[in-house]
Amino acid sequence: MSPVLSSVIRPSSLICAQCLEIDLSVASRHLALLRTAGVLKATKTGRTVVHEIQFDAIIEALRAISDTLERARDGFTSAASHPSSAARTTQETP
Repeated sequence: MSPVLSSVIRPSSLICAQCLEIDLSVASRHLALLRTAGVLKATKTGRTVVHEIQFDAIIEALRAISDTLERARDGFTSAASHPSSAARTTQETP
């Protein structure tokens, strides 16, 4: 049976459990967490649940992380280039 056809016939959690050699309940819990986090979208047809990766949501989250890391790096670089002002700021903070 082709992988595409088998993924349509068998539930996503069963496929994950078999591929990863983990218990079905563990795969179901992980898929539920990924749905709750917005990483996956589930569509149910009868007894079959098809999970789709939400690429736009993942890209948005990764961009936000990247922006935050760049701001932190810039702040760190700026503070490192002026050690005397960084020392005064540290001493003034209770």
